[in-house]
Amino acid sequence: MLDEKKFVSKADAEIKKYGILKDAFQQIAMVEGNLYEKRKKAFDQIKGIKELDNVYISDIYLNFTTEMSGLEEFRKTLISKINDKILPATVFYPTKAKAYKQNVGDYGNIKKQKAKQENEKIKAQTNSQVEKAKSLQTDIARKEDLINQNGESIEKNFLKFEADRVVDNKYLFLHFIHSELAYHTAALEKLSSLYKNIQDIEPIEKLPDFVGKYSLDSVGDLREYGYDAKKIERRNRRGGDNRSDLS
Repeated sequence: MLDEKKFVSKADAEIKKYGILKDAFQQIAMVEGNLYEKRKKAFDQIKGIKELDNVYISDIYLNFTTEMSGLEEFRKTLISKINDKILPATVFYPTKAKAYKQNVGDYGNIKKQKAKQENEKIKAQTNSQVEKAKSLQTDIARKEDLINQNGESIEKNFLKFEADRVVDNKYLFLHFIHSELAYHTAALEKLSSLYKNIQDIEPIEKLPDFVGKYSLDSVGDLREYGYDAKKIERRNRRGGDNRSDLS
């Protein structure tokens, strides 16, 4: 016989748990969305800096903001999976649990109706109301069949609900983890490349242009300011592969 209290308690527990999951992932999505807006704005501000005295510094700003903004867009796309795949699951299963809870309630109502008719049948038999007793017995038999059918259906459907739930919950978290891994993998690759690109840019090479632009005739030897023409020439001949010459 179906244990109605256990089924209702289970349904209520799942509804509560999915409420927690929904709130948690909505919070993550909201925080990520706010962070995206703030970080994108910060990178756009850096990109808007006008560097008039050293084109290599402009290149650094451009490379940095382009790659970092691209990473932010990629992360935004991945986080959108929370809304596309995770949150729908946190709505679907509570809806199913509520439906099963309603089915259990309907099942209980049929049982109550059957019990009531059984009492009425006893009274009818006591009062020698043969036809009424027969009619009630027919209804009771029909409800007995309905109770058995509904009880079996509820048990099978609830077992399927549980089997689907635990598997989908697993993949719910795997989807999120996969998105995080995809972002951090891309970030490591792009940031490593960005680091090398910026490392290969030597803005100190433009120091003589700065001296000429501002007519700094009295500054003396530029080596005092980190500029070494011979090291720069050697590096340029080697294609800029050895950055240690200028360190």
